[in-house]
Amino acid sequence: MSLFRSWRRKRILAKPFPEAWREILRRNLSWYHVLSPAEKGKLERDLSIFIAEKNWEGCAGQVINDEVMVTIAGQAAVLVLGWDDYLFERVKTILVYPASYRTPGGTRTSIEEDELVTVRLGEALHGGPIVLSWRDTLSGTRVARDGQNVVLHEFAHVLDMENGMIDGVPLLPSQHAEEAWSKLIHHELEDLRRQLDLRRQTLLSPYAATNVAEFFAVATESFFEEAPLFKEFKPELYRAFSEFYRQDPVERFDVHPHLHEHHPHLH
Repeated sequence: MSLFRSWRRKRILAKPFPEAWREILRRNLSWYHVLSPAEKGKLERDLSIFIAEKNWEGCAGQVINDEVMVTIAGQAAVLVLGWDDYLFERVKTILVYPASYRTPGGTRTSIEEDELVTVRLGEALHGGPIVLSWRDTLSGTRVARDGQNVVLHEFAHVLDMENGMIDGVPLLPSQHAEEAWSKLIHHELEDLRRQLDLRRQTLLSPYAATNVAEFFAVATESFFEEAPLFKEFKPELYRAFSEFYRQDPVERFDVHPHLHEHHPHLH
């Protein structure tokens, strides 16, 4: 970390964390209630830096206010609770739409359309901004045990890109670790595809079968939101994700049994 960045972050953290922001976390971030005091402190520190260091832009009339920034930054900070000195530095800008939005590409939806379009809830552009639907961001974090969270999904893509490729393999400490991870991810992806071909229920959504990059992002959602089921159905994958994120989300479910009350629908 550069000396300037370190100095700037110390200035950011010298200010007390706003109580109004903490109330937004209590209202919108389901995980906040089950974090330990130390985890809450780190999340609040990371969130403060994240908000200050990113450019925030509203699209299609979306207003950027504290609730939008705190809700998004809080979810991104959950991913890196186990890490020090990493806050998605490559992401400079967050674009927020009121709801799902249309972009060029995809399949033609009617013969009258001149341009192919696809409807998106969010996207992570390689070397560019993160784009999010505010409506889906909010529903994803307030219903935190259904395995669907657009913020976790898109920021998982950012982690995937850290090695310069979008290949389902995040930046790992050694080539041996990357090879082992790639082997595991490809094995699990092929297993998911087989289960879908046999029309069997699966924990991960069919979208995870698209490719290894989407598998990693969807699995990240499930790892944090459906930890007990994820560990039960995919113990080897759970262990790998736990080591990578340096977190064991099942512990939060064990300490707070009410989290088990939601039984997500298997796909």
